[in-house]
Amino acid sequence: WLARQGQAVLVEQSATCLAYVTSKLAHCQGAMPCAVEGGWREMAPYDALICTDMLEHVPEPMALMHDLWSFLKPGGHALLRFDTIFPHPGHLQASILEFPIWKEWLKTETEIIEVERYCWCRKPL
Repeated sequence: WLARQGQAVLVEQSATCLAYVTSKLAHCQGAMPCAVEGGWREMAPYDALICTDMLEHVPEPMALMHDLWSFLKPGGHALLRFDTIFPHPGHLQASILEFPIWKEWLKTETEIIEVERYCWCRKPL
């Protein structure tokens, strides 16, 4: 998507991580890095959401998932992954305990297209 100059908003809580991702994608003209405090909410709704390998790192993963999902257009696609490996550097045990809630949320609130390493789903119309 980015290689084809598609617009994307990269949201990251950590300024260090945001700088790293920005440098990795410097060749992609459509990438617009934003800190969490930035204006990414005002740019919603979004056509797609990629939320991989981060829910296990935040204190309230389901609250964040609901927040992010609210910015996705009806019919929009999402690529999601919630890693449950513990102990693992940076993973929070309390967050990983919310994985069954997340799994049930996927079944009831999304249209699942495919599940392999990642879950590809769609927000119902």
